[in-house]
Amino acid sequence: IYGLRQRRNPGAIWFSVACLSVFLWSSTCVGEVFAPNVAGKIFWSKVQYLGIVGFPVFSFFFVGFFTQYLKKFHRFLPALFAVPLVSLLIVWTNESHHWFWTNVYIDTAKTILHPVYEYGWYFKVHTLYSYTLVAASLLLLLWGRARSQHGQHKRFALLLTAYVFPLAGSLGYLLGFISFDPTPIGFAVTSV
Repeated sequence: IYGLRQRRNPGAIWFSVACLSVFLWSSTCVGEVFAPNVAGKIFWSKVQYLGIVGFPVFSFFFVGFFTQYLKKFHRFLPALFAVPLVSLLIVWTNESHHWFWTNVYIDTAKTILHPVYEYGWYFKVHTLYSYTLVAASLLLLLWGRARSQHGQHKRFALLLTAYVFPLAGSLGYLLGFISFDPTPIGFAVTSV
């Protein structure tokens, strides 16, 4: 809501949409945690991807307009939605081809019925695309901080920090250091 009230500021609308994406991702994570069986966990995971696939694009737009770097390229921006839309299609039809998840089961060794996802080849495509956009956003923030006046350095430092915590958790999960995806928790902490 704050971002929509600030819509005259560069990137404010994209900031709001990115926050909505994170809210959808985080709130549906609760459904996945409390679903009593694999089918329920898969359903809530699919709903989560409505937020997951949108966040990298929306945050890239936010950072790009906030730093005023994307003004010149606004005609090409809709093309950035191609991979997320294909990702959603593949996620929602996964049972037909298993390109995203090859297997999903519940880890009964945990106290919470924790789902374990074994990923297919398209998950790697989706992840590479998403992390490329997030890395580009971080580079734009660093570039914007270097070009900004001294009074705006704190603003850029806060945005960089807000990116780093969820990103660190996500990378920890993808690299196998953490058994669950803490990214929604990281977003919740940095959005306060």
